[in-house]
Order: sequence, then C-alpha cells, then structure tokens
Amino acid sequence: KVMSGAKLLHEHDVDLLTLSDSPLGRSRMDASMLASAVKKECKLDVMPHLTCRDRNIVGLRGVILGDYANQIHHFLIVTGDPIPQGERTNVTQVFDYNSIRFMNLLKEMNEDVFTKEQIVYGGALNYHGANIDAIAARMQQKMQQGCSYFLTQPIYSLSDIKRLKELKEMTGAKIMAGLMPL
Repeated sequence: KVMSGAKLLHEHDVDLLTLSDSPLGRSRMDASMLASAVKKECKLDVMPHLTCRDRNIVGLRGVILGDYANQIHHFLIVTGDPIPQGERTNVTQVFDYNSIRFMNLLKEMNEDVFTKEQIVYGGALNYHGANIDAIAARMQQKMQQGCSYFLTQPIYSLSDIKRLKELKEMTGAKIMAGLMPL
C-alpha cells in the first residue's frame, strides 16, 4: 500500500514524501528503512522522521550514517511521543537525547562527516502552547543547532494561521504548515 501510494505521488510530481517514525509510541515499520525502500523502488525523495525515544546515541548515529549511504539526506528530527502508559511494563523508552541535542550531533556530523553533501533537517513545531515566547525560544535553539525548517501538525483554523505568522515574525523561521484534505 505504501509503495503504490508513493508511486502515485511520484507520477504526480510530488517532490518529497515524509514518513513518520512510530507516532504515539506505537510500533510501525522503521521510517528510515521504509524511506530507503521507497527511494529505491519509487525514485521519490523521502524525509524520514527520526525520534530520540527509541535509540541511544550509538543507534541514532548509526541510522544517520546508514541513511546517508542510501542517499537519504533530509530528515525531520523529533523527540518523540512517550510510550503509552499501558505498554510501559513491556517497553522501555530511551530518551538519551531530545531533538535539540540530536540536532547538535547532526550539526557536528555535517561539519566532520558530511562535508561534501550535508544533510538537511527540520524540527517539529507545536505552536499551541500558552507561552509564545517560550515556543519561539525553543525554535531559535533548534535553529542554532542547524534546524532548517519547522513542520506542524495539520492546521484547521484562522487563529492557528495567525499564531504561525506571529512565530515566523518572531524567529524568521521557515515553517511548513501541515495540511490535511478533509
């Protein structure tokens, strides 16, 4: 189903397919492995989401190196949703890194390892918090670590659009607002 959908998107000139990594802490196919398969089979650029929840630094670095070898150079970096409470007796969370610390590692890898063709990464933007100054400060921290853009969940209201505009004005960030056809 994923491959047929990816082929259809490629046929309709979609530039990039984003692939989530176990949203809500539920097991799904590894986003990086799926991205490699889609890129190879469908000839479509991909952007896997990488979470800090499930891997330590050795695992995170290994995934990036493997993805790079498979010509995947675009990523969305997220801390990750916690494992659902009911599953915590069987599943442990790692969270050695959060998204900002992971972005710092990627920034260093771009300077040391990926000097010929750097990777590009963005961050998630949850713009709903009560303190807009704190949200903008977190965005700026991510940008200082090399975050190139921000991706939101789908937006549904004019007030959401106004909030994103205000954050863009406060930070100068590139923001890709999520859209979901109803």
